[in-house]
Amino acid sequence: MRGSLSGGGDMFKRGGFLLLLSMVLISCTDRLPERTRVRTRAPQVSQELGIVVKGIDDWDLEKFLEEYPKSSIRVLSVQHKMYEIYGASVRAIRAFFKNAEIYPNQFIRSKVPRAQSKSNPPSSDSSLGCRAMDYEMSGSISFYTGDGQITQKKVGTFSLPQFRLGQRVTIEINQIVTGDVKPLPESQIQDIKWGFVEIPKTSQISRDIYSGKKVSFTLDNMGTYELSIWVTTKSHLCGFLGQTFTVTSNPEYEGPQGASSFKDFKRDFIERNFWHLLSVKNPLHWSRTPTSSPVVAVLDTGVHYNHPFLRARIAQTGDIPGNGIDDDGNGFIDDSIGYDFENGDNYPFDDAGHGTHVSGLIAGSGFGMSENARVLPVKVLNEWGGGDEGSFAAGIYYAVDTGAKIINMSLATTNRSTAPLLEKAIEYAREKGVVVVVAAGNGNSMGVGVDIEKSPLYPASLRMENLLTVAALHSSATRLTSYSNFSSHLVQIATYGGDLKKGLKIRSTYYQNARGLQFISMSGTSMATPIISGAIAKLLSYYPHLSPLEAKDILLKSADRLESLKGQVQNGSVLNVQSAMEEASSQEKLLMAGGF
Repeated sequence: MRGSLSGGGDMFKRGGFLLLLSMVLISCTDRLPERTRVRTRAPQVSQELGIVVKGIDDWDLEKFLEEYPKSSIRVLSVQHKMYEIYGASVRAIRAFFKNAEIYPNQFIRSKVPRAQSKSNPPSSDSSLGCRAMDYEMSGSISFYTGDGQITQKKVGTFSLPQFRLGQRVTIEINQIVTGDVKPLPESQIQDIKWGFVEIPKTSQISRDIYSGKKVSFTLDNMGTYELSIWVTTKSHLCGFLGQTFTVTSNPEYEGPQGASSFKDFKRDFIERNFWHLLSVKNPLHWSRTPTSSPVVAVLDTGVHYNHPFLRARIAQTGDIPGNGIDDDGNGFIDDSIGYDFENGDNYPFDDAGHGTHVSGLIAGSGFGMSENARVLPVKVLNEWGGGDEGSFAAGIYYAVDTGAKIINMSLATTNRSTAPLLEKAIEYAREKGVVVVVAAGNGNSMGVGVDIEKSPLYPASLRMENLLTVAALHSSATRLTSYSNFSSHLVQIATYGGDLKKGLKIRSTYYQNARGLQFISMSGTSMATPIISGAIAKLLSYYPHLSPLEAKDILLKSADRLESLKGQVQNGSVLNVQSAMEEASSQEKLLMAGGF
């Protein structure tokens, strides 16, 4: 951590919200542990991969961490008791958690850039001049931002204060309590020193150690940090307090106000810029008004949730932003618009552009497939498109529990070992009536489509009732694109994914490009997949009596049949939104007449 720090202030100044800190006793001559016990960021290189364990109690997990002091964890889902454990063998984990589900974590893509480590030299802890305290200590501190507001109001076992890049923060110790639950008198305190450790990139303490009862510093580096506080008594005993916090550059959600719309644009503008809308026969007007706003979870690189053509279409989870409390009780604090499993925070911002493009195709203002759908950003991929199985599965559980009716996964992996955990999560989605729409994939290493029954791709090659696998249709509407994977049994439907030829790609929202524009054209089964997700959402918004599985079945039943696609797509099915809407209307009339 770099920044200007200053000491000073009264030790026991009252007021403000107290942060209760768990205490770790160490000798001041010992190095800090090489691993923190709780990690936030997902693995970035193969050496960082852990073991995903599902179905363990907090008490058993705590005992495990005590028995294996070099181990650490990443929280994937508190509700589903799912964690990733590092620093322990599969054998040890199996022996300890006999009834748990255990899965070695895997990367979704094999090529993930190696994380860069910093090389700050360790400070000499012996300079603190104290020996280990022979009784336990706990304490409370307050975090203040530059405007005097308390940023973090509550700390639980896995709660992390989050701050903005460049923000000025003041941290003040309010009280120190000894093992017999008595406050440590100020007269007995000799000194208080502060230091920072960046995790998990380095296990070394920062070069600078600061003294004082209150410190102020500017957060000028992104990352996750361990704030270390050493308290020295006049009898030269030393106690240690530790608190983890994160620094993010991602912007806060600005809300739906001021969102742009294409409502006044004419059909020819839509045809020139969003040709796929007319090609899939998506009616721009319907005989009734949509009455529901189905949530589509986008598991991807994140979403540019402040994009002017997306901000009004971002789902609200019900969690109150910024209050430091898990209002909806789902185990995630302040996840008001989704969650970032890649970085372990509540800012699921897109740092690649892919997830933003996908989201626009589903629900972009004025040009999305469903004008009433809401997008739930769930970031499970990093800026290079890499991710891990644990984050994927956790993202599915999170999306289902947060109320998504449809989960869009424009991603895939050839790693067969990832299938069991993903299959378990998708089965949970089925039990809750949620449809999972996945991409068939963009061919082999040469970019040529392959049969995913012979060359499996996951989750596309799984056979599950609520899984809908999508191929990319060529603009000629007579064949699949050259890059699209296929399977007569596993791929259920095709729609336009954009040709490789310029001018025939699929246009949607983006967070940046060379000219600063807010749209870009792309091609891939990644584009075809959200068109299908948006079509299901459109059915649900106009006909809310339908379940997601029923809407999926209507989409397949009403699809056009192309003889040229038989052998590559089940029944040669191609999306026809107009027919699907008409079929839903007919079924509703039969239902009202008592025909069902």
